[in-house]
Amino acid sequence: MALGAARRGYVRKWPPEHWTLAFQGHIHALSRNDFAIIEDEIARSTRRKRSLAG
Repeated sequence: MALGAARRGYVRKWPPEHWTLAFQGHIHALSRNDFAIIEDEIARSTRRKRSLAG
């Protein structure tokens, strides 16, 4: 699962093999905890890309 999907409460509603279905469709309300996990993963990815480029 990408971006720590298994840790996000919202995604646990779907079977692990279909976790991407959680984000199909329109706007989804995420818990503060789920948002923080996603935000942290994006920041980590950005830092990783910068270190590889520099």
